[in-house]
Amino acid sequence: MTTKIMEQNKKSTGMLSVLMLTIMIDVMGFGLIFPLMPTLFLSTHGLIAGGISTFGRYWYYAIAVATWPLGNFFGTAYLGELSDKYGRRKILIGCLAMVAASYLIAAVSIPMHSLWLFMFSRLLAGFFGGSYDIAQAAIVDISPPDLKARNMSMITFAAAIGIILGPLISSFTGSSQMISWFSITTPFWIAGILSLINMLWILLVFVETFQPNLEKHISWARVFTACKFIFVDKRVSKLGLVFFFFILGWGFYVQQIPLVLDKVFHFDAHLIGLFFFVLGIGFALSMIFVQPKLLKLYSMQTIYKLGVLAVAIILLLASVILTVKLEWISVFLVGVFFIIAYGCILALISGAVTANEQGQAMGGLGAVGAIGFLVTGISLAVLTKISVNLPIYCAVGVYFISGILALIIL
Repeated sequence: MTTKIMEQNKKSTGMLSVLMLTIMIDVMGFGLIFPLMPTLFLSTHGLIAGGISTFGRYWYYAIAVATWPLGNFFGTAYLGELSDKYGRRKILIGCLAMVAASYLIAAVSIPMHSLWLFMFSRLLAGFFGGSYDIAQAAIVDISPPDLKARNMSMITFAAAIGIILGPLISSFTGSSQMISWFSITTPFWIAGILSLINMLWILLVFVETFQPNLEKHISWARVFTACKFIFVDKRVSKLGLVFFFFILGWGFYVQQIPLVLDKVFHFDAHLIGLFFFVLGIGFALSMIFVQPKLLKLYSMQTIYKLGVLAVAIILLLASVILTVKLEWISVFLVGVFFIIAYGCILALISGAVTANEQGQAMGGLGAVGAIGFLVTGISLAVLTKISVNLPIYCAVGVYFISGILALIIL
């Protein structure tokens, strides 16, 4: 009996490890792409050849950042339900295979100067980038009651590592500064290979954790109704509005700050990667140390209000007082306060619905987030033509709106 238990524990540990790697790689993609975007779209040695105006490059930049949330909007609506219908294992393998393909397509598109092939790779990455949610569901599936809290904390740890790892890869492998044969395509090759290794590991050690329901009906119109629940249901509609403005602010900031660093402070891909690395450090320290302590002292409503207003004030100061030192300090503080506020608003919305509605609520929030990033991405070119800092001011404005709404509602 003891041997059998030890074998089961060993198998569970192996599955937990591969699921943590899946979460890490999924989150890693967030910090990997943004440090490279100015070089790809503004440099004549990047994705776009010469002869394109600066405004034209801004438009291509905006389209590129908008394609990922466009794909994610559609993918978020279906992948979770497909994993309920066909099982976690098959959908995880499919997602990782396609994410790996998206990175490899991107790597090939850059030396070809194929803008539309690169856009397709971002759309593909967005659609199949839902492996985080499926891996999280699988961890819940394999966690006995006495280990659930520990295993859920491991999700946070894996996400924190991914947030830090992505920009580090871009910073140190995205140019030939470190090693002569590194280039702007190297981070994409590394991410693609890691995704393939992850897929093969799942093939070898992952045993299905969920009983597939092949009779489950999947409505293909779900993509257009996924976020309806958030804005229509009276229990969460006001919170949904708070969340929408919150995610708009994040979309403006995280998609525009690489351009600000490039144009105003003349950062290269290496420094922009380190900048996002500092953001990741703020995320990680906050998730692991700061947030748990605050939750013991204050309510989630209070923490959200303070967090979102702190982000707004920090960004306002950093965009008015344009110094390199303040930018480095501000990005760390934004990471700390953003992730605190983000966790609280998700928990508040989750707590407002029943256990049977959790999937619907989280799926709706995913769709709302994708819409927010899509809106901000599309608007970047016009706003940047007026001023490279204008999208950051927009971030400040919508963060204040979210905070004021929270003060009224919560």
